[in-house]
Amino acid sequence: MTNLDLREAFNAVSDVVVNRPEALREFDQIYMKIADMLLHAELVGRWVDGKSVVFLGDGDAIGLTLMHLKTLGVVRQGPARVHILDFDERVVNSVIRFAERYEIADKITAELYNVAHPLPSEHRSAFEAFHINPPRSGLVTRGEALKPFF
Repeated sequence: MTNLDLREAFNAVSDVVVNRPEALREFDQIYMKIADMLLHAELVGRWVDGKSVVFLGDGDAIGLTLMHLKTLGVVRQGPARVHILDFDERVVNSVIRFAERYEIADKITAELYNVAHPLPSEHRSAFEAFHINPPRSGLVTRGEALKPFF
């Protein structure tokens, strides 16, 4: 991360964090902290620079963080477009609400999707990259929440 205004970056990520719904422990949702979100988004931004990207499971809101940081000019590299697929309606609604509030609905969209089902055919060739964010620990579901991602 070179030439990054940390105050602006942390404030932008904080915008996203206050928009996230509360984590559901019964589904092993454990959200990243702000500094980790910033580091992860900046790294992924370099990898997906200029691409259309699907974020498969995004309770952490990395897709939203990345698009917000890029739109604000906090980071230079990032996707052209992000589409979030998540099983949690609260996550989907939070992305839509945030995109409308910050006028980036043309750059980030979200829809309900459960990884237990096949990927919708319209998504298979419409995107250049996929970011997968499975549950981290598996402590509550004893790893069962990880299986559909594989």
